[in-house]
Amino acid sequence: MYLNGNPYEIIATQSKDDPKIALFNGRLNSQPPSRFGALIGDSVTNIRATLDYIMWELALRHFKPALDVKDTTERLAVAFLIASTPHEHHVNRLKFFAKRQVPTLAINEIKALQPYSSGNESLLLLNELANTDKHQVPLTVGSYANEISYTTDDIPPKQLDAEGRIIGEVRLPCRSTIFVTFQDVSMPQDRPVDITLERLLKTVAEAVPRFDQFFV
Repeated sequence: MYLNGNPYEIIATQSKDDPKIALFNGRLNSQPPSRFGALIGDSVTNIRATLDYIMWELALRHFKPALDVKDTTERLAVAFLIASTPHEHHVNRLKFFAKRQVPTLAINEIKALQPYSSGNESLLLLNELANTDKHQVPLTVGSYANEISYTTDDIPPKQLDAEGRIIGEVRLPCRSTIFVTFQDVSMPQDRPVDITLERLLKTVAEAVPRFDQFFV
């Protein structure tokens, strides 16, 4: 809905280097609504929670001794691990799961999904966004192509002088690569938010069936 409202315009100006070249710049006239951040945060938190639910159910079904749901430390330990490297804390958590009788095959599936094993960048991004959402609203920003060049043949004749140069600024009724992306510097700047969320959801949706065998 935001993009359909044409929150930007394309402005053509004359190139100083070549009179036959027009420079097209995007101009953003209205920022995405602030509520976008809250909606994105809810989406990311729910997608991440799906993986944690898997770990919680594994613990309820397989932990020996049984999971003590009243023990805060134990509850916090039952979360789906996502790590960029097999660091000490990560290894120790996996050993903890194994010690409590979580099936070896289930632990192997957790290992196989790790970014350091599979190059699964989506899970790393999901983890980063979910952690960010715990402390702040994920900021978004309207993004657009910074500069595009066309020949002046694409400019209406009445907006050119006798030598083919653009007269002032010319507003063009055309669309460019405009999308909403993350403002946070740690987030990918070249990806639309909606496409990113679709990829995160797809990654987790494909991961869930791998654990079905442990709940039969």
